[in-house]
Amino acid sequence: MFPISANNANNDIGDVRRFSGLVSGLDTEAIVAKLMQAERLPLNKLLQQKQWLNWQRDAYREVNRSLLDVRTKLADLRLAGTFLAQSAQSSRNDLFSVTATGSALPGQHTVEVMQLAQPARVIGAQIQGAKATTLLTDLNDASGNPLKEGTYTFTIEVSDVDTGTLLQSTITIDHTSGTRTIKDVVDAINAQKVAVPDGNGGTIEKPLGVKAMFDATTERVVLQTDLSGAYSITIEDDPASSASLAQALGIATSNNPATNKPYADQVQIGQNAEVIVDGVTVTARDNRLTVFGLNLDLKRAEPGTTVTVTALPATDQLVDKIKNFVETVNTLIEDLNRRLSEPRYRDYPPLTDEQKRAMTERQIEQWEERARSGLLARDMTVDRIVSDLRMALVTPVEMGDGRTISLSEIGITTGSYWEKGKLILDENKLKEALLSRPEDVSALFSQKLGSDAAPFDTNHPLHAQKGIGVRLYEVLSGAMDRLVQKAGRDGIIGLDQSSLGTQLKSLDGRIDTFERRLKDIEERYWRQFTAMEKAIQRANMQSAWLMQQFMNGS
Repeated sequence: MFPISANNANNDIGDVRRFSGLVSGLDTEAIVAKLMQAERLPLNKLLQQKQWLNWQRDAYREVNRSLLDVRTKLADLRLAGTFLAQSAQSSRNDLFSVTATGSALPGQHTVEVMQLAQPARVIGAQIQGAKATTLLTDLNDASGNPLKEGTYTFTIEVSDVDTGTLLQSTITIDHTSGTRTIKDVVDAINAQKVAVPDGNGGTIEKPLGVKAMFDATTERVVLQTDLSGAYSITIEDDPASSASLAQALGIATSNNPATNKPYADQVQIGQNAEVIVDGVTVTARDNRLTVFGLNLDLKRAEPGTTVTVTALPATDQLVDKIKNFVETVNTLIEDLNRRLSEPRYRDYPPLTDEQKRAMTERQIEQWEERARSGLLARDMTVDRIVSDLRMALVTPVEMGDGRTISLSEIGITTGSYWEKGKLILDENKLKEALLSRPEDVSALFSQKLGSDAAPFDTNHPLHAQKGIGVRLYEVLSGAMDRLVQKAGRDGIIGLDQSSLGTQLKSLDGRIDTFERRLKDIEERYWRQFTAMEKAIQRANMQSAWLMQQFMNGS
């Protein structure tokens, strides 16, 4: 064996000069890799532990999202208004549509639509041959003369007929360049704002409340108030203006001396809606109004026609809502019980990257399906959620008059032991309870007598005074807070102070420390093998020298 130059037989990694075994004939790379594989076993355990905790944290957060979804779906069960819902039917849907609020008195009501609310309008006189792009100098004034170039001003007033309140604005159009058009005037009106008191001694700007347009079909400028109701629009030219632009546009509401009629074709004062409900006359600025708990949407007036409206408890709507409650709770409890009873396959730890490289995607999928099983098996945090939910559902509600009421009295019972707390609904019994005991059903879900004490403590004596909807909201909120303390929130990176977040941070520190240690160990192995290679090299050189001496002596 001949001496090998170290410069040709080494690889530099870090500060260690490595011999690849060309002197000794050993596969040094493979030997070191095997040695390091054994050294990495504790690190692999840490990495697997970290992966497990990450999966477990994700599982807790999935549960938290489920609880939030359930709380959102069932939130209105804690509101008394939910159980006061009523339906209303009209015999003349062509005159108005109607719905009932919870305050509507059950039974029949009469409604007569006297008039609809209308906005105020000014429909201008026809400007023959005009377009939106027609120049203002192509218009004629009241005397038939073309408008001259200059600055035109006119005022628009919007008055409240009932109160006398007035909004006034001056429109100024600079037509000295001769390029302004009818569209420019319309745009100026639509952009106009007025200063009104802000209640603190100052003013704020608000829109004038008038919409203008040019109708190309009828060749007219039309203005209308944004709101319906008893308003009026007055449009007058400024006497100091270069010309009477409002008159030329046919929108001035003052009388033309020649005809003793307004320059505008029509000046319509807005009107309030008027209905007679149960013999009482009611006016409103809008065609949508609420009277005696009835929401009316007026469509057409027909004085002299009395329409019958029937208000009834919305039993079917409440049945659907409570059915949804039963289904939602059952789905949640079933999911939590599944997580609690999932088997834990301890022989299937999370795969390392090295293990994954040796497996197919299908093998990885099958392995991780078992590795992820049982993340929350027999978990105390989740088990408490199930226990609190059951207590909230089965504990009778103590009403203010000393009576109690439970879900079983309205047709909702708990299944057998094997069904693990699943709720079973008797729909006929529920409908009967809604019709015969609506106030008791409302109290069962929405009563809040004890809501100020121990909001998340199911063992507190005042807990029994809370309706089931209130209990569920509080139990779910408390469970969500505990899950956040356990596993943090979605989207939190670097600021996770939860229990699992702290454990993961500690693991990351241990992993970093162990990886630095492995690097030191690997470098030590290479130094040892390099020293061995050099020693063998020196021995070979000495052996060769002695052999040479013997040969020379002979």
